[in-house]
Amino acid sequence: MKVSEENPNREALETANINAINIERQILETLGSHPRIVSYLGFSFAGTYLSEASLGNLQEYIDSHHAELHVFQHSKICEQAAEAIAHAHKKGVIHSDLRPENFLVDQVHGPYMSIWLCDFGGSMRKRLGLDGGHLPDAPFFDPRMKWESTPATDIFSLGSVFYTIQTGYWPYRDSPPEWSSVQEKQSYAAQVDE
Repeated sequence: MKVSEENPNREALETANINAINIERQILETLGSHPRIVSYLGFSFAGTYLSEASLGNLQEYIDSHHAELHVFQHSKICEQAAEAIAHAHKKGVIHSDLRPENFLVDQVHGPYMSIWLCDFGGSMRKRLGLDGGHLPDAPFFDPRMKWESTPATDIFSLGSVFYTIQTGYWPYRDSPPEWSSVQEKQSYAAQVDE
């Protein structure tokens, strides 16, 4: 990925992007072929080649089609997301950045669709010494957890993805709990938005 020459952090950003691409390549090679993981087609100096999903990412799909989706479809999407994470964890990979944008949507046939987990540039696999140094975005990260990627980090994020699939909204955003004080609300907002 090219970074504008006017950016004072250009070299650092380009190095970070190259590292993320290398980590993603190694993670995808580790994961191998799986129906819930984006297909890895190869690597070159230009980047990583992946299968193209015909319907974009899951967040865009939810934003455009949530009202049309049946509860059965919500459940199937959640099941497929869980299959992807189960496979990654079985292979020793922690995704570290689960959110609806990191699932791709392909092949809608009647009530069925296929989703693929993608964006492994921030992922981690200790056995290979790979750590993309990522944590999920709020609200897909529990602010009470340690600031490190663990399988529990992915599981919390997966629950937040499930919530988004079922409701069409990110958790902790459109319907916050009732607060007993202004301080309680400000403390919560600070934790969620960090």
